[in-house]
Amino acid sequence: FHEECIARIEEHLNEKFSSSSRKTMWRNDCTAIVCAVSKSHDPDKPYFWYGFHSRQQEFLKHAAHSYVALGCGSEDNLLLIPLQDLERWLYGMNVTTEDEGCYFHIQIEQDNSEFVLIRREGQPKINLSKYLIR
Repeated sequence: FHEECIARIEEHLNEKFSSSSRKTMWRNDCTAIVCAVSKSHDPDKPYFWYGFHSRQQEFLKHAAHSYVALGCGSEDNLLLIPLQDLERWLYGMNVTTEDEGCYFHIQIEQDNSEFVLIRREGQPKINLSKYLIR
């Protein structure tokens, strides 16, 4: 449901975007978006998992305005997080290193209408609900 998420973001920001060679990265003249989607992994206590790759972070750094969009189960639960906010929390996340770079594990739990970023043990959880596109 990437396309549906991008349509909601275009309406929310009142901007149009074109896709890069990867269907997860979108941009226009001044704004860049990385859009990732996840199904719900537990019907009783929904949680969502995403990988945020170092190449995606580099893609976002070259735009005046950069966002990570996370579709949580459907385009109806869509978080739009500014890159500078997400970067503050990366230190506390689990990381996998590969030959091509690394990726951060973004894990989000849904508790009713709240969305919470879960990080490594000992790191505080972050309430992401203010980033939900209404």
